Amino acid sequence: MMYGTRIVVNGLIQVGAEGSKILVTTRSYAIASMMDSIYSHNLKGLPLEDLFSVFCKWAFTDRETQHPDLLAIGMEIVKKRGGAPLAARTMGTLLFQKFE
Repeated sequence: MMYGTRIVVNGLIQVGAEGSKILVTTRSYAIASMMDSIYSHNLKGLPLEDLFSVFCKWAFTDRETQHPDLLAIGMEIVKKRGGAPLAARTMGTLLFQKFE
């Protein structure tokens, strides 16, 4: 699968305008190195408070005051997301959809 991904990306590079850049985001160092990247920057996850804020934005409207037990559950969910904001957003959205 990684080899196929590289073929697709190489195809995009060949048809892009001169000077174009492609930004690859991944958690895997192996994929980053496979892309022959010039520079790799390792990011740390968001702090717990910021991650919880992202989660709450997508999980709740004004209902958190009506259902405070959901905040405690939300915090436990966020602790398992490893600092990844997209994962917190996705889980928050799923919880919001289930609540409705």
